[in-house]
Amino acid sequence: MRVSILTWEYPPRIIGELSTYAKTLAQVLSGHGFEVHVVTFHDTLRGEDREPSGVYVHRVANPVSTHINILTWDLALSCEFERVCADIFYDIGRIDLVDCHEWLCVVAATTIKRAFGTPFVITLDSLEEQRSNFNNTPLNLAIQSIERTGTHEAVSVLVKSEQMKTEVLKLHSLDSRKVRVIPRVGSFEGVDGLYEKFARTHASV
Repeated sequence: MRVSILTWEYPPRIIGELSTYAKTLAQVLSGHGFEVHVVTFHDTLRGEDREPSGVYVHRVANPVSTHINILTWDLALSCEFERVCADIFYDIGRIDLVDCHEWLCVVAATTIKRAFGTPFVITLDSLEEQRSNFNNTPLNLAIQSIERTGTHEAVSVLVKSEQMKTEVLKLHSLDSRKVRVIPRVGSFEGVDGLYEKFARTHASV
């Protein structure tokens, strides 16, 4: 089974906990026999690298050098994420499932879903409503809208705690069965079976 993890940070680019989490998840899935392709951003590193764990890491830069805000940065970068996933699809084979991390990867994940019929899950570490004190500005409303699109387009929303699950359900009006708690510590026991189930159940025919 081939899985693509979309994340805007991955070692050696470490901004917060997401970087370590994404790397550990990729290694666990690879250890269970998955073919894992991480698509991520880096300012200076480019191209494909295969880690000792067997994980393939595809690093891209943002094709646009100057941006008005985080939204224009994200939309430009999404084009590169989409390009890499399309290359994987045509050069290697079908991607069975995409794991989209945070709102920054929603545009790419949704495009891949609609272009290739590839289902995706979205992993949320935080919500725009929690991160910002200015929830009613056009920028924040746009980010919240992208985040909401991700939760509704995804086959499942993965969060780190029951408290986060409650917040996501309340903010985005989701069925409680769609949101699953995967703690950010431990061995990710059962995550391989969960991903296989998502890919099999929601595969495009």
